[in-house]
Amino acid sequence: MKRNLLLAAFALMAASVPAQASNVQFNKGPICSDGGLVATCSAKLTGLGNGDVVIDLSVLTEPVAVETLCKNPQGKASPGQNPADIVDVGGVVTIPASKIKNGSLTFSLSTEAPPAPSWSDAGCPNSKWKASISDVIFSGETLRLTVFQNGVQAASADYVVP
Repeated sequence: MKRNLLLAAFALMAASVPAQASNVQFNKGPICSDGGLVATCSAKLTGLGNGDVVIDLSVLTEPVAVETLCKNPQGKASPGQNPADIVDVGGVVTIPASKIKNGSLTFSLSTEAPPAPSWSDAGCPNSKWKASISDVIFSGETLRLTVFQNGVQAASADYVVP
């Protein structure tokens, strides 16, 4: 009787714990591209268990160079004079467990577009000018995709953008 009760308790505990990812791998990809203001990476993951998946995309070689643009008060554009750099470039997505099919998941994730620099950081003549970023130079940058499932890091892959 005690043995049956102990086995039943163990089975109940095992059933209440979500299945963990045992051997998560990048099956296809990642493939990353420079999209101007953002970088986008796509891949297929296999070996996933049950549970939501969080994927983090970060740039390892920061700061990242950008091209700036200045607009005068009349709206005429002129290239910025100062090369600007940005840091904390990345993106994150949470994918619910319901999207995992047979332990596999295909996803696409982009970095967030950077905020506009100040007029002085962009090299604009004065505060009446508006500054913006016209391009983020992701070519040659190393991007890292890190996959978490059930709060545990399950996989990671680096990709150098061509």
